Amino acid sequence: MNTKDTYESMEVSSRIQVMQETFGHLRTKPDQRHRGFVIFAVGERGERIVLKDGFDDVDGSPWFYSEMEELIWNDLYTSPGVYKFVGIYETDSENSGKFIGQATEFDIS
Repeated sequence: MNTKDTYESMEVSSRIQVMQETFGHLRTKPDQRHRGFVIFAVGERGERIVLKDGFDDVDGSPWFYSEMEELIWNDLYTSPGVYKFVGIYETDSENSGKFIGQATEFDIS
């Protein structure tokens, strides 16, 4: 491992530690399920934006929002429009989260 690789490895480790120390109190507890929804839009040029979300007992943590970004950037939602995902946000024993449910498209014509 060269010096650059060592430095980058240390930097990643430091970022993880800082995120945990700063936002750890917002992190969803492991092995839990939360019911809720996400309303999001897909634009003409493929851009995406969350318009509104609501999940029982989920505080806004960077991990939750990162996983929500993965949801709305899913290749299933490529047509321009407004979608509503309804389902569950579930965390496993290692505190990795995923969304389980279905999105429907609003008729905005």
